[in-house]
Amino acid sequence: MGTLVLKPTTDGADDPAIRDAAARLRAGGLVALPTETVYGVAARADSDAAVARLRELKGRDADKPFTLACPSREIAFARAARVPVTAQRLAQRYWPGPLTLVLPATDGGTIGLRVPAHALTRRILEVADCGAWLPSANPAGDAPAVDVAGVLAYFDGRLDAVVDGGRAPIGQASTIVHCDLGKLDVLRTGLLREDDILRVAQQRTLFVCSGNTCRSPMAAALLRRALAKRLGVQPHELEASGYVVGSAGLHAAIGDPASSGARSAMARRGIDLATHRARRIDAELLAAQDHVFVMTNRLFHELRRLAPHPERVRLVADDGGDIVDPFGGPDAEYERCAQDLERRITRIAEAL
Repeated sequence: MGTLVLKPTTDGADDPAIRDAAARLRAGGLVALPTETVYGVAARADSDAAVARLRELKGRDADKPFTLACPSREIAFARAARVPVTAQRLAQRYWPGPLTLVLPATDGGTIGLRVPAHALTRRILEVADCGAWLPSANPAGDAPAVDVAGVLAYFDGRLDAVVDGGRAPIGQASTIVHCDLGKLDVLRTGLLREDDILRVAQQRTLFVCSGNTCRSPMAAALLRRALAKRLGVQPHELEASGYVVGSAGLHAAIGDPASSGARSAMARRGIDLATHRARRIDAELLAAQDHVFVMTNRLFHELRRLAPHPERVRLVADDGGDIVDPFGGPDAEYERCAQDLERRITRIAEAL
């Protein structure tokens, strides 16, 4: 007997075709569903019999995991043991959509999660309310089906039903990204490019002073250390953990090194500023930041006029004061400045 084709007329929970598909899925059947990328075959995640049947259908080994499809971000994240900031930012931008996030699982391994952009499939998953694996609709090694005809060409008579949601508009598999503390790996690219993933995933913080040789490089170095400590990673792993911290100067002489006083103050804290080189702030750099921290009220007002997102510009000193510039002063002034910055940076790290 051939596979039943269901054709919903709405994406409402009371549509007969949607109720039928959800009931079959909940009962442990295999139901092919449309997504914006390709068609997938859904199986109830907590049914050993359904999962075994899905593996046989796909020709997939037991050690190769499936992706769990969810109707919302909240339901997806509830399946993970933890959700790093990188995953939160990617989900906010791309879910529902063609992105699979591989996150830490409660059993100590990982789990692939996705919120499809196809409204019919999200509604079926919501009505079924059982959690569903949703690998692409194709035997191992073949191209994924992008319409009902393709699904039936592969699996007619071997599925309980296929939901006709039209041709998948993207026609290629989702991008897969593995996120954890100290880890941001693009495992497979699709419509979403790797550089777009990295740009969206990372939270960018910039410290700005006048010349970018004293206060701002010290502040950036201190924040990198504070964030790494709070996350339990090494400073060089921060970008993979989703945090990019930099510095710039409004009137910087491009390429100048950190001042000797700044290098000495940081060296006493085990931080090396030898490779720092000054850069000048501009509108493009400002636009790329999530947070911009400035040293003085004068800089605050100037940058808010320049910034495409002025609400992102804030003073380092949360009491509204200025961080005094130690440039040209003795080491004692640099030390006072570093101590003042340390107090402020602790609070900034907690907020971030």
